Amino acid sequence: MSRQRQRLVGKRGQSSQASGSQQGQDGRRRRNDEVQASRDQVRHPGVAVRDVLRVDADGLGQARAQKEWYALASSADGRVVAALTNSGQVWVSTDYAINWTATGTTRDRTALAVSADGSRIFAASQNGPIEVTADDGASWLSTPAPVRLWKGIASSADGTRLVAVADGGSIYTSSDAGLSWTARETARHWSAVTSSADGQHLVATTIENIFLSTTVFIYTSFDQGVTWTAREPSDGWTSVASSADGSKVVAVSNNEEGSGTLWTSVPSSESTTVGTVGLIIGRQHEAIELQYIGGGVFLVLDAIGTGFDVH
Repeated sequence: MSRQRQRLVGKRGQSSQASGSQQGQDGRRRRNDEVQASRDQVRHPGVAVRDVLRVDADGLGQARAQKEWYALASSADGRVVAALTNSGQVWVSTDYAINWTATGTTRDRTALAVSADGSRIFAASQNGPIEVTADDGASWLSTPAPVRLWKGIASSADGTRLVAVADGGSIYTSSDAGLSWTARETARHWSAVTSSADGQHLVATTIENIFLSTTVFIYTSFDQGVTWTAREPSDGWTSVASSADGSKVVAVSNNEEGSGTLWTSVPSSESTTVGTVGLIIGRQHEAIELQYIGGGVFLVLDAIGTGFDVH
């Protein structure tokens, strides 16, 4: 029996001597990282303390607002954009990032997610709630998600299926736009999470704890977070993103020396032991052709799609 599944393969950039200008830019970024880390050690380093939010719809990269930006999320068409400042204020734009409005109260928010149509915006907080707004930030409601050190949140296209990860906690999923939550997977130092448009294919990352010498992995789920499989090890995963169908994933890792690697997923064919008991998991609109060879055993002949996981 054969199977097709996602495998994360590292695409490492070439090492080269930076120019003087590039070295200067790197130095400024490092200084920004140090200031950020000293101001708030519990957040991820690497976010510029003050920078300009730019819109590149016409290739001109026009500056729109200058704040201490921390996170960003957008609807599928880019009309609705939510941006989070380092102070925890959520700013919302409903006109392709031209005009901005400060929404809600300031709290220690750490992550944002926007549904594909922009009808719902979600915000996760550190030692706080997971909130949702359905009116472009005019009002925010706290969901019944438990108080955790939330590090990442992702939404399906329609905003009904959610996944959130917490540092030192479990992965939590919701199938009713946050009205109820279910704890999934073992508590780990989760750092980020992403979701396919249908909410079935999820990818979550872990980051190294300086007090524990444990290997950290990237984890995938093909059943809306019910079961998870450890994939590629790394020094520490810090961010992850997925295509709408979940077939392509890009992730970033970073080690103690500050050297990062960009990883991308590629489909691959692998074999597994033929057996009489098993489980095949796929995504919507994918197809698989099986041949019964007797004795309760099926052989995979062909498959359309790259998200099949055979157990």
